[in-house]
Amino acid sequence: MLQKMKRIQVIGPKKEFNHVVDLLYHEATIHLEDVSQCVSPKEIHLSKVEKGKTVEIAEIVSKISVILATLPKIPDDAAAQARIDHDLQGKNRDEIIQQAKDVIHELEYVTKDLATKKSDLKLSITTLERYAKILNIIQPMEREIPVLENYEVTILDSPNTERV
Repeated sequence: MLQKMKRIQVIGPKKEFNHVVDLLYHEATIHLEDVSQCVSPKEIHLSKVEKGKTVEIAEIVSKISVILATLPKIPDDAAAQARIDHDLQGKNRDEIIQQAKDVIHELEYVTKDLATKKSDLKLSITTLERYAKILNIIQPMEREIPVLENYEVTILDSPNTERV
């Protein structure tokens, strides 16, 4: 459904600006676009974003979102976030994009490996739960069978057998 767009202005602490815009964007409540053509430079100071960079940044954000969804949730470390924010303040857009790519490259393999291990462990748990049900059925029967040396004992259980 198409809706008429309205121009909004976000006012608040400068350090929270990027977080607020990211949150609104991810919640699909706003649409971001290059307004440097509509707004005069005297009205607001904007730096022009190249079209190719927006696609690249969207891909980076998408990869980071997938990595964060895979990793377990941990509490925020305010000191580490402040340190990273301070480090990023002195960098230009291309340096930040390159740093994000480096971090993604480093974390992609780790998270992929962790996701594979998690999947394998879940499968093992499911298999062990099935075996536990079978063992719970067999153990009472095993106690009733006399011990016979040099003989192998096989217990057959039909699904229709009543258990008392």
